[in-house]
Amino acid sequence: MNISKSKIKTLESCPLCFKWQYLDHKKPDIPPAAVTQTGTNVHEIFNNFYDHIKLEEIPEESLEYFKNCMTILPQYKGIFDLFCEFQARRWKYTTNKDEFMPLLKEKKFVNNDEVGVVDVVHVTNGDYVVMDYKSSASNPTNLRFELNYYAKIVNDSNILDKPIKYIAVYGYKDGGIFYEEVNIRSFNIMLKRVDAFGHNDWENMQYPKKIGYACNWCSYILSCNKLELQILTELPKEE
Repeated sequence: MNISKSKIKTLESCPLCFKWQYLDHKKPDIPPAAVTQTGTNVHEIFNNFYDHIKLEEIPEESLEYFKNCMTILPQYKGIFDLFCEFQARRWKYTTNKDEFMPLLKEKKFVNNDEVGVVDVVHVTNGDYVVMDYKSSASNPTNLRFELNYYAKIVNDSNILDKPIKYIAVYGYKDGGIFYEEVNIRSFNIMLKRVDAFGHNDWENMQYPKKIGYACNWCSYILSCNKLELQILTELPKEE
């Protein structure tokens, strides 16, 4: 089985959901698109942004230029304006303006058994930064695994002349930023989780349900509730 950060997180958060999605290929009760559509559209907008600007035309005061570079549906205007403010700050503090445009964007990597799609790789003062777009950048503990995983698959591809030095998240709902240098400790923790996933005994795994806050948004929630009711009905009654 190919390894991805989504599969690892799903297995750790709910083995039953993992079984249905990746082993049984069970059809979801709720189409995944209904859950992820907003995130998908936002990613497309951010990636298209770079296709609508020209480096040589960006003025010193860049905010209005960025805001007017492309047409946005009304429901995404607020998110896009925040994104433009973020890009205007990047432009202001980018010493070498040639580094403003991304080195890579929305690129899929397949390295042996590991796969993943990287949102964007930037260059900052000659160093490489892998950045992910999330609704929020406020939980570094959860974000570090994904970001270090992306850094690993980019590095393992050998398409860059040196390793990723920084990991970052842009939170599109609040304009927040998470940014830090790749840390050996958190990187090694990610490697252990990847290794543990790759050594799972799929044939003999147990699949208990793990109840968590994400259950309400799970695309298998109806099947899960039905199974739970069935189990409760079949339990022997106390005398």
